[in-house]
Amino acid sequence: GQTGFVDSGLVDKYDIYGEITNPNHLLGSDEFEYIFSAKNASGNTLLEKKGKAFILPGQKKYLIELNLELSERPALINLEISNVHWIKFNSDYLKESGFNIVYKRYNEIVGGVNFGEAYGLLKNESPFDYNTIKIFVILKDGSGKIVALNSTTINMVKAGENRDFRIFWPNHFSGEVVNVDVQPEVNIFSSEAFMERYSIPD
Repeated sequence: GQTGFVDSGLVDKYDIYGEITNPNHLLGSDEFEYIFSAKNASGNTLLEKKGKAFILPGQKKYLIELNLELSERPALINLEISNVHWIKFNSDYLKESGFNIVYKRYNEIVGGVNFGEAYGLLKNESPFDYNTIKIFVILKDGSGKIVALNSTTINMVKAGENRDFRIFWPNHFSGEVVNVDVQPEVNIFSSEAFMERYSIPD
């Protein structure tokens, strides 16, 4: 998938992203490792950022790292994935699990302390309560290019519950926002109830 970066709005700090896809509709990964490498025009590595993540069956998502300090503007972002641990799912999972973004909007703020805000409504359509849901917001222009990234966290979201979220961008960024992508991130693999219901033992 595509990789890239945007200015974070802070001096010498950048937000980087990589798009990944799991084409398999029966297997998900409860943990894999990734490394982002930011390189300059000469091909020298400015920064390596390691992390761990998960992906559901059939899911397409962004891996995102915010506010990374770099000594110069990067020319290229590389993303490598390794040590993928796969788990088999039953098909009920696809019908029952998940979150729905019922509503989402982006506005520039006139005359306020912040430059822009995204807000919306998330519905937990799964039968599970979750302690923490991280929400990434990806703002895109009319050509689909990412112009800004940000995230927020919602705590204690019960099954069937609707929750508002709101994210601010304090500093000006260039590009006209036409599309708002919202990616709820919750590690369902850490829920024993979820695993009992949906995973298939080897």
